[in-house]
Amino acid sequence: MSKYFAGTLADSLSVGRAELKVPRGSMERAKILSITPLCKGELPHLPAGMVNVTADRSNPTVAAHSKDSVAGYRFLPHGEHFVHSLASITVPYDSTLIPQGYTAEDIHTYYYDELKAQWVMLPHKALDKDKELVIAETSHFTDVINGIIKVPESPETQNYVPTGISELKAADPSAGITAVSAPTANQSGT
Repeated sequence: MSKYFAGTLADSLSVGRAELKVPRGSMERAKILSITPLCKGELPHLPAGMVNVTADRSNPTVAAHSKDSVAGYRFLPHGEHFVHSLASITVPYDSTLIPQGYTAEDIHTYYYDELKAQWVMLPHKALDKDKELVIAETSHFTDVINGIIKVPESPETQNYVPTGISELKAADPSAGITAVSAPTANQSGT
């Protein structure tokens, strides 16, 4: 879906529940901007530990885990467009894709930096839990997703001490040593 945006006027564009809002005067000149839903196979590779929770329930016949489900959005044309103020992008998420132990507050919107070949977090603006939407700010366009960075689980420090042995008494350095009195001087020289 594409739309002509005048450089001086505020405007918006929506595709499903994804939305772009351009504030008044944020672009130097008029442009045609677009939003395209992307399937899993159309997105750049995600690093280990990053979970994509992007979804759009506008098509209820497609399951969230299906390869045909929406997994991200492409905002075009690529590059910097908003020089005077940031545009806001709204990207939907699917709460059923949130990993166990994490919440909606852990979700952030990421863009794909093609020069560095990595996903980079966008500035977070708002979270709408009722509508399952994350709103972020951006100065440029590329592929975007909602994701959660999973941190590895670590053992509880209070319950597990790898160098500790239970019920072992501390060592006594004087144990097993027989005390001998020091020699004294006498008149016979013995």
